[in-house]
Amino acid sequence: MNINKMIKERLHLLNNSNHDFKSIFEIIHKDKDFIFCEKTDGFKVKKTTYGECYTNSYKMGKYLSDKLECDSEYVGLMMNNSLEFITSLYGILMNNKKPVLLNIRLGNVLNNEIITRLNIKDIVCDADYDVIGNKINILDIDYNSISSYDESLFTWANELAICTSATSLNVKICIYDGNAISSQITNSDYICRTNKMIKTHYNGYLKQLAFLPFYHIFGLMASYFWFSFFGRCFVFLKDLSSDTLLKTIKKHEVTHIFAVPM
Repeated sequence: MNINKMIKERLHLLNNSNHDFKSIFEIIHKDKDFIFCEKTDGFKVKKTTYGECYTNSYKMGKYLSDKLECDSEYVGLMMNNSLEFITSLYGILMNNKKPVLLNIRLGNVLNNEIITRLNIKDIVCDADYDVIGNKINILDIDYNSISSYDESLFTWANELAICTSATSLNVKICIYDGNAISSQITNSDYICRTNKMIKTHYNGYLKQLAFLPFYHIFGLMASYFWFSFFGRCFVFLKDLSSDTLLKTIKKHEVTHIFAVPM
């Protein structure tokens, strides 16, 4: 595979698109057979293709269309990194709702402040967090039970919100539209030319450890959007213990780890 050729082809598609989230979604999932993610399932390695992620995103959209109760334009997304974080992100967008990526580590008081400020009524989550609103736990979804969906029935929103880490206890909410995300992605062309290590593969694969939280702008952009846009593989962690980190890196032959600079 010629990675330089792929980068040029996909950036060409993006530059000639509407620069919205639906366009980004379609380009990301262009090559359905590529491996989107891996995780350890007992003693086995479970793999999910971009095609499966594409289908499951629409199934999540169908599932959420029946669960979202309120007319508020914003929907909270409160999860750890996982395949379901990604399918839920797109599932919210395709229901013409704007996802608000809530920082689990902020605590309930600050998250409830954000929920109130944005008039969020629905929270898509992976646990029973003690926050206000209608909590939709995605662990209840059975993808196999959703046999059909009509892509044409979905109307996509084109904004998402990310909250700062509140180191000063003053939470700021930043809004990004598809054009802003597209601009970040197009910067990867320059980065790939100046930093050869960022596109280094091992045994034919580039595997990014999904370590930085996707609800943070660095994790969302440098980890998820940059690497998924070029069809690379993510490795999800069972937990963040040092033992799990080391075993997962070795077992899955992880090539890239992003962390916050010291």
